[in-house]
Amino acid sequence: MTEDALINELMQRFQLLSMEKAMLEIKQKRSKYTREDADYSLQGYTLEEIKVAIDETKKCLSCLLEIRLNKKPEKMRWM
Repeated sequence: MTEDALINELMQRFQLLSMEKAMLEIKQKRSKYTREDADYSLQGYTLEEIKVAIDETKKCLSCLLEIRLNKKPEKMRWM
């Protein structure tokens, strides 16, 4: 997998997790759902699990982008 492909995949994952988090927060606010039903997303994750996954994805993206910015032309020729 290329660096660009990995960054794109992580960005897509971040967007999907963010949408799932937002949907679960809305679901929990609605009174027509029982508390048990509102604790899990469509994929079966809790809100805390989604938040952790979002944080981990942010860290991965941040590291990859920092590596990309710090690459020097001399180093890239030898890779």
